[in-house]
Amino acid sequence: ELWQRVQRELVEDEPATTPDLLERGFGIALLERALIDAMCRHAGAGFAEARRSGLLGREFDWPATRPRQRIAVRHTVGRLDPLRSSDIAPAERVADGMPQALDEVLEQHGVRWLKVKIGGGLTDDVARLVEIGLLLGELGRDDVRVTLDGNEQFADFEELDRLWVETAANPHGEGLLRRVLWVEQPLPRARSLGDGAARWQRCPLVLDEADAQRRTFEQSGCDGVSVKNCKGVFRALLNAELASKQPGRFQSSEDLTNLPVLSVQQDLVTAAVLELPHSERNGHHYFPGLDHLPPAVVEAALAAHGDLYVATDSGAKLRIEGGEIAIGSLFGTGYGCDQSVVDALDRALDWRPA
Repeated sequence: ELWQRVQRELVEDEPATTPDLLERGFGIALLERALIDAMCRHAGAGFAEARRSGLLGREFDWPATRPRQRIAVRHTVGRLDPLRSSDIAPAERVADGMPQALDEVLEQHGVRWLKVKIGGGLTDDVARLVEIGLLLGELGRDDVRVTLDGNEQFADFEELDRLWVETAANPHGEGLLRRVLWVEQPLPRARSLGDGAARWQRCPLVLDEADAQRRTFEQSGCDGVSVKNCKGVFRALLNAELASKQPGRFQSSEDLTNLPVLSVQQDLVTAAVLELPHSERNGHHYFPGLDHLPPAVVEAALAAHGDLYVATDSGAKLRIEGGEIAIGSLFGTGYGCDQSVVDALDRALDWRPA
């Protein structure tokens, strides 16, 4: 009830063209997550139980199943990220024990899902997709599947179609496109809704930045919608109800560079409760593990969530094995984080007002 009131006042009653709707939603989502955690701890329940039981204010209407205990990593391939270890100059090599180029990520982490960024211009995009297709073929990774992220960089679907046609003209590019499951947010958010999306037939489309209000996904012509805790937990639960009742519609788990402990753990719990098999993860790739946290918090996280994190010579990292992360420890009381880790945060950080 509280969420509905605040969401309506700050987001739903605003015109869809209001430029800061996502930022407003992010602010609501931060408070929403805190309230969910508080309610769960007060009741001695976990998030999955709270969703099933009506503790959050209502019972959400889709089949109650056991949350996923493992989630596959969908690795982000940025437009400037090196594809091969040989592409990295010695001076640019990061000595943190983590894979840096895509071929190293595929080998060391064993990932089977990639999210490839496009939108750098037709020539560059085609060359990039062809090269990734060639690399996957050389490595014999027939098991790898791909999603494409347009990041609002395409003027219209005709421009996206030109990219598709020219990429398919190359055998390696055509092989890459056969792996593509969907394209995420190719057009600017103001042009992403309506008949244009419904006319695109190459593959499913996923709504991301344009998904700013409660009924946006329902009214859009898109097949899928991204799940991000920064967009709101209740909106994700409500969109799950919608997708369960409309054949062909689905959710995808996305990442806004979530870092440990609270952000990444709560985001993973949401994805697990929604039964999403893989999730874009990039916080662990672009930032040095748990190095931003006080040592006592890192120690508590390793002790309480040893399935999720691993201690290495270069610091604690997200544990990725066989392309997946284990998250069974995240389903205790509260919303995704053991009380011992919360207590360590409280002790390490001075929350008192100035």
